[in-house]
Parts: sequence; C-alpha cells; structure tokens
Amino acid sequence: MSFPMTVKNAKLKPLYDRLVIEKIVESEVTKSGLIIPNFSKGDAYYGRVLAVGKGFRKADGSMHSLAYKPGDCVLYGKDCGTSFMVDGVEQILLHDDDVLAVYSGELNVGR
Repeated sequence: MSFPMTVKNAKLKPLYDRLVIEKIVESEVTKSGLIIPNFSKGDAYYGRVLAVGKGFRKADGSMHSLAYKPGDCVLYGKDCGTSFMVDGVEQILLHDDDVLAVYSGELNVGR
C-alpha cells in the first residue's frame, strides 16, 4: 500500500472530534515463526488510541468531549479514516463516529 503522507518524528494533535490511532493488524504465526498479516477477516479493525481532539461544540454552545483517552483499544469500521505513516508505523485519523467500540482489558488480536 502506498501512502501519500509520510512523516518522521511527528506528534499529531487531532482537531475537534477526531482521534489518531495506531492500527493493530491481525496476524497468524506459522509453526516456523513466520508472521502472516491477515487483512481480509471481517469488516472491522482494531487500533490503539494515540491522541484525541478536544471534542466539538454542541448547538447550545457547550463542549462535548470524546469518550477516549490515549492507550484505549478501539474497534473501528472498514474503510474509515485517513491512513498515513509516522516513523514507519501506520496510523489512522478517525472521526469520533467511526469508532464502533472501546475494549476494556487486554486485547489479543489473532491469538
């Protein structure tokens, strides 16, 4: 996959109701120890929240903050957000509405 935006040594601060996540790729480990990423299972993906915007202003003028914090593991829909690379790691900028669920506890994807 080619990425139109690649940056180095950057820390992004998302605006308003957006969040930056690090994509967690589901993978399978063969008997010989070869890791095979699996991009075709299901329509949802996993990620770890790296940064969160301040929220958005409601019609009455009050601020609505987001329900996520850095370190949370989230499930988001297929084809959501904008992918980019930071220091060789794929990150995704998502809207608050793109997140389907927040995981509590340990997330073991592909195990």
